Amino acid sequence: MKKNSRQICKMGLLAATAGCATLAAVGEGLFRFALKRRLSPIAGPGTFTMKFIPLSLKDFQHPYFDKDWWEKQDSRPISVIANDGAMLNGVWFHQTHNPSGKAVLLLHGYGGRGRHMQNYAQVYWERGYDLFIPDARAHGKSEGAIIGMGWLDRLDELVWLQEIIHRLGETAQIVLHGISMGGATVCMTCGECLPRQVKCAVSDCAYTSVEDEFDHLLHFMFHLPREPVLSAAQLVARLHGCYDFRDASALKQVAKSKTPLLFMHGEADTFVPFSMMKRLYDASPASLRAMHAFPGAGHGQSLTYSPEDYMKVLDEFLNRFIPA
Repeated sequence: MKKNSRQICKMGLLAATAGCATLAAVGEGLFRFALKRRLSPIAGPGTFTMKFIPLSLKDFQHPYFDKDWWEKQDSRPISVIANDGAMLNGVWFHQTHNPSGKAVLLLHGYGGRGRHMQNYAQVYWERGYDLFIPDARAHGKSEGAIIGMGWLDRLDELVWLQEIIHRLGETAQIVLHGISMGGATVCMTCGECLPRQVKCAVSDCAYTSVEDEFDHLLHFMFHLPREPVLSAAQLVARLHGCYDFRDASALKQVAKSKTPLLFMHGEADTFVPFSMMKRLYDASPASLRAMHAFPGAGHGQSLTYSPEDYMKVLDEFLNRFIPA
């Protein structure tokens, strides 16, 4: 009897150990897949590719937009040093005549690079804005080992904002505009104390929090349950010196925002659920918010899906805070 009990205990311990090892491996795999940079800071086109989100420049093409616009403009490389010492790189498109100091900080999505913001750049350029377009940390030509998902990036944007003010002067009028992870970065940045030169912000297809988005992707991409997988990934991430997923909340940040925010989202988005836009909108101060839905548009595709509608909504919002 005692021998059988010992065998049962031994088998139980082995099973528990195997289960813990499996869970740790899953957590490590999710961390490396989602947050660990995969190529060097100077790798070029981007950090990696995912079939669920548009990363090829062809995915952003539309007859309205000039696919060669980027190459036709004069731009200059710029860089800043983040608070943790990482060098962040981007480009600056400078208008020859911009007396009002209008500028936009354009923020790309997960797995992308600044170059993917070409269509948005063209829209703002035609409206007389200077363009500041960085590669996010751990993307493109910027340094960083861990993808910030907007949480680390919000502090990076504060550094970029000071760089814009330094270059354009105290009378600068700045817009923040981001898509996907860049949209979440905009939301998270707006929860910080921003310089008075930031007049408004645009968040396109942002997620409500890193935790919510990972929960969705576990089901959508891998058909895995939230728990215990997400907790395992969080534990592994913390062991690697990463941030707490629960802290990285766009919802909590927009609730503190003092900056007017326009939320936009494609109704056919499956990568970041469309329902997240309404939650972000509801969490924002009532006097500082607006939102617009684009029927039929997928993730990050609202501008190319409905360019006229997108620009009409954008112009109406911008003109409220930065006169044309």
